[in-house]
Amino acid sequence: MKKTKRDYTVAVVVRSFAILAALARGGREMGVLELSKVVKIHVSTVYRLLSTLMKRGFVDQNPETEKYRLGIRLFELGIVRVRQLDYRNVALPRLRALRDEFEETVFLGMLRGNEVLIIDSFSQPRGIVFGSQIGAGEPLYCTGIGKALLANLRPEQRDALLKELKLQRFTPKTLTSRSELRRELELIRTRGYSIDDEEIVSGVKCVAAPVLGGNGYAVAAFSVAGPADRVAGRIRQIAARVTEVSREISRELQSAGSDAPVARAPARRPARA
Repeated sequence: MKKTKRDYTVAVVVRSFAILAALARGGREMGVLELSKVVKIHVSTVYRLLSTLMKRGFVDQNPETEKYRLGIRLFELGIVRVRQLDYRNVALPRLRALRDEFEETVFLGMLRGNEVLIIDSFSQPRGIVFGSQIGAGEPLYCTGIGKALLANLRPEQRDALLKELKLQRFTPKTLTSRSELRRELELIRTRGYSIDDEEIVSGVKCVAAPVLGGNGYAVAAFSVAGPADRVAGRIRQIAARVTEVSREISRELQSAGSDAPVARAPARRPARA
């Protein structure tokens, strides 16, 4: 007789995380009543959970509005997690060098659920101000980092993501055809780099390449991004360098047998990149 797998889920922990997730999605301070409606938990329970989370630093309360927001403790834990990523330590010196060489902004991102999570960025004083910030989520199908990741995932993982992605149009150049996207991903996988040709923000181009782990599949990707008029004339030069840096980082990770874990989290509204 097949044994039923026991569920060790702790309800109070699940409810606490639901509150934290609601505050994160809202992106603003929220009151007890509003949180109660969003997470569908009784007001008194929400209040008690918030009080406990406050004592541990996971939630703060604005003394003027008496509303709640995410606490600094979450940021501290997030920083620790990012520092534990092997590929980040290998990649950062080379990405800073790319920034200095091209005098454009460089981003590093990884897969989180069905989107890109930006985990580092290196900007230049002359660079434009991007909406993308560390911790921001971006679409997979119309960003350089996203397409570099998609093209270099395990085939079954890539196919599953392609089926669930909603191909929303951001600019006239955004790809919204799955068949066209598949063809482009095949090209990216062959040549070793991707291009965001003003597909999420008009006037911004970027060239990206994957970071491959010990199993040969993408664990992260990085991009060089800037104004379209500055990047367009240097596409070949930037592409040559990002593919070279991609090989260097990937070779070092593969020699060490490093396979970074892929983060999983619900998709959020994409930021601009």
